[in-house]
Amino acid sequence: MPSIPPAMATSPPGARPAEESANRGDATKAGSVHEPPRERDSASGPVLTRTRVFRIVVDERYFEAAFVRLPFRNTAERILKLAGIGVITRNEAKHDGLLRVTVSGSAISRFYSGTHPGTYFTGAELSGTISFEAEGAKLLRRSFSAKADPPQQIFGTYKTSQEAPWFGAFVLAFPGALLQAMMEVYGIDVGVAALKDPDKVVRFGAVRALGEMRNEAAIPFLIAALEDGRPGGHLKVGATTVSYVSLQVPTALKKIGRTPVGPLLTILSRQSDQGLSVSPRSLAAEILGDVKDPTAVEPLLAALSDRSWAVRITVVEALRKIGDARALERLREVSVGDQDRMVRDAAAAALEGIVGAAR
Repeated sequence: MPSIPPAMATSPPGARPAEESANRGDATKAGSVHEPPRERDSASGPVLTRTRVFRIVVDERYFEAAFVRLPFRNTAERILKLAGIGVITRNEAKHDGLLRVTVSGSAISRFYSGTHPGTYFTGAELSGTISFEAEGAKLLRRSFSAKADPPQQIFGTYKTSQEAPWFGAFVLAFPGALLQAMMEVYGIDVGVAALKDPDKVVRFGAVRALGEMRNEAAIPFLIAALEDGRPGGHLKVGATTVSYVSLQVPTALKKIGRTPVGPLLTILSRQSDQGLSVSPRSLAAEILGDVKDPTAVEPLLAALSDRSWAVRITVVEALRKIGDARALERLREVSVGDQDRMVRDAAAAALEGIVGAAR
């Protein structure tokens, strides 16, 4: 299993050091998303809402990866149709609007030591613009960019720039950016509809875009998306990292704020996760820790008896974040009595953190 010696890692100018990637986690652990200042035209909304049929034009250019093609067109078509907009497939067909996507990118290489030492293309970076044009004018223009960072270790080979994790950078960059632009014109109903789209790429982007919109009306729909962690629902967002739609929900809710605890406590109190690959109970506990509502302390203490060690360890962390003294006695019990060593260690650390904060 090749690994990166710290002194030997290489990256293009301005790139951040690669972060260690978990096999499954929040997409922010696999890459980064940059949001340049927006260009806004206050008159664009009325014109765009009158535009009913679009032609999609995509210009892709990737350094030393001429044969790479990403699903910009298909994803854009799905998202436009969520707003009731028609999309033509032939240049000569009648249309009254144009969606132009211009994107460029480059692969990122790293030197790995280990069984098969060498330089591998384990990262990718994209940047581009989304432009809506109608009635002879450019009405709305948004920039997007994201990077799928190289991991510390790799499982397989990425010998050419063609094999870099281009799709991971695409998932992080484009669907959320387009949905956010659409919601600025057509409202959050487009984003809410996207949460139910059959395409997991669209749903992934919808959660992230709704978080960026910071509209409290989206909260109940995002909480419902905690269930979107079904088997086979993962997306590869880096060379070795996968993520799920549901894993984006805690970050989205944190950006919006004012999350009600009631629905989260209902999820936490369930007896099982009904076969989902990502536990809604664990995610609910994580969000409760971010909300820091003291009314959640007693239900969280009860959840320390959950049969899933993954749920228990997340509950412990949530109690540490809340920092309520009511948790001290139960955390002491867990720190010595839980059957899982990681849960015991987490409880001991949480106990120390709460006591230390109270001094």
